[in-house]
Amino acid sequence: MTLPSLPTGTKIWIIAGITDMHCGFNGLASKVQNTLKDDPYSGHIFVFRGRFVWPVTREGKSAPDASSVIHATGGDRVVTSQTDRTA
Repeated sequence: MTLPSLPTGTKIWIIAGITDMHCGFNGLASKVQNTLKDDPYSGHIFVFRGRFVWPVTREGKSAPDASSVIHATGGDRVVTSQTDRTA
């Protein structure tokens, strides 16, 4: 996996703890301003962690089902129809 090149001086902030993601982008920008005392539009990267954690199996791998993916993506669901092709 290759990461995109970042401009010189770009900082990556990883916010520890659980962040309420229901506040949206404006709420997260407000948290950057109030908590980190930084400009959310400075070009730095801010990484937040939500509450949801994928279940892990004994092998250390995660195999989420469709309902888990829908829950993790905020309930958005794309339904595609498939036609039965019998010969």
